[in-house]
Amino acid sequence: MSFKNLLTKWKRSILSVISIALPTSLLIFFLFVTFHLRGTMFTTWLGEYVALEVGMMHYVAMGVAIAIAILTTTEIIWQNVAERQPELAVLKAVGWQNRTIRLLVLIEGAISGLIAGLLGIIFAFGMVWGIYHQFPIERIPFFLLTIFIPITTGIVGATLPAKKAVKIQPYEGLTGGVVNSKKTEKNFRYVFSTIGICLFIGIIALLAQAIPDVQESTNNKQSKASDVKGTSREVKEVFSSDHSQSEIDTTIEKSKKESLQSIVKSATKVFHLGKTYQDGDRRFTFTLLEEAPTDIEKKSEDTKFITISSELVRDKIPLATVIDYQPHITYRLVDDKGFEYEPVDYQVLESENWKGRIRLGSPGKVKLSLTYEVPKDTNNLILKGFHRFWAKSGILVVKMTGKVEQD
Repeated sequence: MSFKNLLTKWKRSILSVISIALPTSLLIFFLFVTFHLRGTMFTTWLGEYVALEVGMMHYVAMGVAIAIAILTTTEIIWQNVAERQPELAVLKAVGWQNRTIRLLVLIEGAISGLIAGLLGIIFAFGMVWGIYHQFPIERIPFFLLTIFIPITTGIVGATLPAKKAVKIQPYEGLTGGVVNSKKTEKNFRYVFSTIGICLFIGIIALLAQAIPDVQESTNNKQSKASDVKGTSREVKEVFSSDHSQSEIDTTIEKSKKESLQSIVKSATKVFHLGKTYQDGDRRFTFTLLEEAPTDIEKKSEDTKFITISSELVRDKIPLATVIDYQPHITYRLVDDKGFEYEPVDYQVLESENWKGRIRLGSPGKVKLSLTYEVPKDTNNLILKGFHRFWAKSGILVVKMTGKVEQD
């Protein structure tokens, strides 16, 4: 009977199903990323490799969307109950109890949620397929368990209409049903429209909080490409050629004031030499090597070589995509005056599934030795790198502890 009532008002039912299915599909997708991709989704966008780290903001936004779906379902089933008042009055007159009437309306909401859940799972599968071009067959039980989310949403949305249906008395069926007045209908729409607008503004406000992080990450990427150039095995300060000499002098003075502590504070990840760090499916290890390669020569007697071993190992996880990994380009030493030093030499010690020395697959491994040439009197250094697969700044910092002298 509940399913028949949904079919009778099929246009309203479709609206209710869609309002539940859309946020449910996104929520299922976010849960999949959190529990099976360790919280980070890797993909490509306009030819660039990007990463999305699913956090609290995403779940809050989905919670707001599901709240809107509950209100939509409540309004639709409420209208259905109001129009079926004579029918419900007759059912009570022939002996139906209040709990049976309540269960009838709640089942109507549950069926809406079930249909929405099936559509949501299909949408979620479609998003996974569209991003990874793989069908996660081994994760089907996980997707099926998430169907309880939309079912619960439909039941919660039907709670108030069920309470209204229980209060209908048998004699009210003789009046031919109670039709809401135009004023009541108008006020009803105003209330739900206002609530919907407020919730929509809340979602926009939550998403707006992410804009500064995106802009900061974009600015960091641009500065990497324009502020530092290759040294061709020479130790020198490099600035964009389109600046005047006064601007260059001002920039140098400003860079000298930048403390290593501020760089460390702005970093997404901070590591130490000689330790291994697990970050999702990635394991980082940085080691200070005792000797520099013998096939390179110093450009000045006032400089020294520092050689660091950089190793990244990727564990095999389902639906993992390749990531951009170029430490020989993005890793630089920074001294306490703010000067940056590019590698004058690098050697590939170990390599597995590292395509074109750019993209690292899963599973995969890369181990490089990075050699830098710095002034002899420089001892206070950090290794600063940049990776696109991290949200926020994307900056990696390795604190240099212990001896760094390599003549």
